[in-house]
Amino acid sequence: MLYGADCLVIFYKDFPTSYTYTRLARIENPAELVAALGKTDVTITFQLSNEL
Repeated sequence: MLYGADCLVIFYKDFPTSYTYTRLARIENPAELVAALGKTDVTITFQLSNEL
């Protein structure tokens, strides 16, 4: 998600918020991201797609 004009935010869970975000993409398998966040080194790759 994009917050404002220059802040990229990655969400892997839903939660209520009053902030406004612009969806740029989606995480296809959030369970894998949750598992990876426990590691010391995390690499996130962005892939362009025609589907959102």
